[in-house]
Parts: sequence; structure tokens; C-alpha cells
Amino acid sequence: MTCWERVRSVVWAWDFALALLVAITCRWYLAGPLAVTAASAVYSTSISVLAIIFAVFFAALAVIITAPVDDFIRFMEQGDQFYTELVRSYRWCLYWLFGALASGMVLFTRCAFVQHPESYHEPRWVIVSFVSIVAYALAATLSAVGDCITFAQTRAEFAMRRH
Repeated sequence: MTCWERVRSVVWAWDFALALLVAITCRWYLAGPLAVTAASAVYSTSISVLAIIFAVFFAALAVIITAPVDDFIRFMEQGDQFYTELVRSYRWCLYWLFGALASGMVLFTRCAFVQHPESYHEPRWVIVSFVSIVAYALAATLSAVGDCITFAQTRAEFAMRRH
């Protein structure tokens, strides 16, 4: 798969469309800048959710990488290189989860150091951008979980053929 094909597959995917829809909706409903206390709550909630998902997802990736035997990997790679695509999908998703988590931590920390929170408001574009990144990371996670289910089904199929 070429670089252009990968970019096209991301842009035309449902998870990207969902993130775009979240961005448009967030932009539409936010009348203006958000109070720093509200922005901090958004960042804090996102950090909590993303940290849990990142840890579980990273553990799942470790299991997927270490679990298969060589025969099973060859079986998966025969047709459409599903194992390579599965690992690529997980890697992509982990990058987005980590990026969303790190940006949430930076933004939350920045809000914590505001001298006069009653007079400071988080710019709308920052909130919209962050929420879009989080939405994409969560949607990509859901997509990767679907790939993981396909992985489990393929493994069952392989076990049935083997015996």
C-alpha cells in the first residue's frame, strides 16, 4: 500500500468522518471561548478515559504480537496480509491515543497554571481541535477492536483447519 493510498484510506474512513462531524458539531455549539474551569473539566475527563484505553490497548497489542505461532502468521499473510495490516492498525491507533493523551495533559497543565481563571477563556479552536483528536482516537480504537475480533475469528478458523 503506497503512502497516498494510506492517506486516502484514512480520509475516507468512518472514524475520520466521525471526528470531522464531532469537530463541526463542537464548533457549531460552542458560541465562543470556553471558561478555563470548563476546559479543565473536558481535559481531565479525556485524560482519564484515554489513559485507561491506552493501557488496555497497549496490553492487547502485546498479546497480539506475542501470541501467534509462525504457522498462523503465515496463514494470515497468505491472502490479504491481514496480520501486517492488524499490527499497522494498532500502531496507528496507539499513536493517536498517545497524541490525544499527551495533548490533553499539556492543555490541562496549562489551564492549571492560569493566574486568574475567572478572566481567562480557552479559545474555541483549541477545544474543537482537542475534542476532534480525542474523537478520532476513540473511533480509531473502535475500528482496531473490530480488527482484533477479525483476528480472533481467523485464529479460530486456522485452529479448525489444523485439526
